[in-house]
Amino acid sequence: MVTTVGSAGLLARASHLHTALLFIDYLLSNEGQQLIMKSGLWSPREDVGSLEQKFKKSYLDEKYSSEEMEAKIAQWESLMRQLFMRKR
Repeated sequence: MVTTVGSAGLLARASHLHTALLFIDYLLSNEGQQLIMKSGLWSPREDVGSLEQKFKKSYLDEKYSSEEMEAKIAQWESLMRQLFMRKR
């Protein structure tokens, strides 16, 4: 899953190191960054996309009602707790 491509990393003990390196190379290439932008994310490359595309403003209150927004926030908080909080 790609969330943003301002940087990339590789695990020191990747089971398929060369494949991972090739994927990162593609991901950061012009072609890979154009694909990233088509999916709605931004690219740090100067030769891919315009400033308007990179910094498109999105206002959640225009997209969701108050009730929907509260439900979405509750879903994200629950997910974050499940993923990152240790059970005591």
